[in-house]
Amino acid sequence: MKLRVLFVALFVELAVSGCHLSDSYSAAAEIKVLLPRETESENPDHWVPKQPTPQDFQNEFKVMESPDVLTPIITTLNLDHIWGKRLNKGEALPMADALSYLGKRLKLEYKPNSTIIVISVSSDDPREAADIANAIADRYKAMRDYEEEVAPVERLKQQIAQQQKFRSDAQARASQNPIETSVQNNLNKKKSMLVV
Repeated sequence: MKLRVLFVALFVELAVSGCHLSDSYSAAAEIKVLLPRETESENPDHWVPKQPTPQDFQNEFKVMESPDVLTPIITTLNLDHIWGKRLNKGEALPMADALSYLGKRLKLEYKPNSTIIVISVSSDDPREAADIANAIADRYKAMRDYEEEVAPVERLKQQIAQQQKFRSDAQARASQNPIETSVQNNLNKKKSMLVV
């Protein structure tokens, strides 16, 4: 079941942790999500939010870690080139390598007894870590907003198109079968006589 985003990027937190050879920074953005509302069986007019399960969060983690979310962030922040300078002798990292590199620096978890997902990113550059964490939260929110607002309209348009196709196919079949067409014409004449 997909979660619905209420708001994004509550805060960005920079935490400095010591490493043996270099400094490592971690930035975290939080995003609050809510499942679709459920009705209580006794009173259908009273809506209550459903408490998300660990599986609900895992499903959303998969979305956040997907190339649909991460690829535009890598491109927009020019991370493939930045990381290429550090790791690939100045050459831009191929997208698959950049996605893998980011995946190793991305940590997603949820706060127990809440609807908050924490998006943590580690990097040698604190600004880079913060920018990536915020970009993931923003991209995820944009995808969910689109899904909630535009996708239902698109599904409705597809259903209407399917119904119109079904109707035109049925009319084409009826016109190819002269017996059915004759029966349908007789029924239409009887209906028109009854209306008069």
